[in-house]
Amino acid sequence: LRASARLQVLVSDPASPPALLPALVADAQAALAHDPQCAEAHVALGLVALYVRCDFQTAERHLRRALVLDGGHVTARGALGWLLAFRSRGDEALALLHAAQRLD
Repeated sequence: LRASARLQVLVSDPASPPALLPALVADAQAALAHDPQCAEAHVALGLVALYVRCDFQTAERHLRRALVLDGGHVTARGALGWLLAFRSRGDEALALLHAAQRLD
């Protein structure tokens, strides 16, 4: 999935060109149009919503969908955990973060 590769570049290199972001979103949306069950595409869109757009509702929706599709997705579980912690939903956040740590 191209979105996943672009996401790795954005996450691993904070100085990566912001121009990659529209392509990442387009790739993830195309992946979902082709396969609505693509957990990686939901994770990519969830992380963009969370860390770039600060759209917490959209981020939570995509990350939760990714976990329904792939319950062992560590990135989705960890990101959702941090999102819930930030939103003062500590018990659920800790459960997700501990699960992510065990899976990793």
